[in-house]
Amino acid sequence: MSAKSPLTDNFVKALSYYISISGKTKKEIADALGVPATTFSSWSNGKHLPDMDNLQSIADYLGAPISQFYNFTALTDEPPDPLLKELTQVYSKLSNEDKLLVRAVAVRMLQLYGEEK
Repeated sequence: MSAKSPLTDNFVKALSYYISISGKTKKEIADALGVPATTFSSWSNGKHLPDMDNLQSIADYLGAPISQFYNFTALTDEPPDPLLKELTQVYSKLSNEDKLLVRAVAVRMLQLYGEEK
């Protein structure tokens, strides 16, 4: 088997990380995205990459910035932040409209309090 490309490696690392902090199983995520578990499995092991629509759905569902799937930078040596895990689980259950509202509130908080916080 040939070596995976850097893009595939980044995608697999990011997907694995965000799955781990979501508290969801791969099957649960596949079901939520409306894709077969075998398809999701082929994405998670780097055999295939999702198309852009599915990638956006994955990022939205897991509450992850889509850029992380191209250039993964999480510090996986540290345990995931429990609050981030909880927030990700809550966020994943929101409607798209509510997700946009949460984002707007977070952006406004950064503007009010500065990005250092």
